[in-house]
Amino acid sequence: MVLANACGARSLVLLAGGNLRALLVLLCLGLAAQASLTGVLAPLRQALQLGQISPKALSLTDLRAGAGLSPPPARLMAPAFRC
Repeated sequence: MVLANACGARSLVLLAGGNLRALLVLLCLGLAAQASLTGVLAPLRQALQLGQISPKALSLTDLRAGAGLSPPPARLMAPAFRC
């Protein structure tokens, strides 16, 4: 983002103003996104993916217990994360 001088949304605004560098940034951003979804970077993305959350583990207590915390400490920490 530093080299592009903008994030993707700002690049879109800069492109609307006639900035051709923003067009190059958006093309590179689109190509990288496509490569990571279905192209040569897809196996790397799948290897780094943490996994899917199953419907059985929807509570914070269950997720913390699945992360290696025993249920009593997880129950003690659960009120700290309520909004």
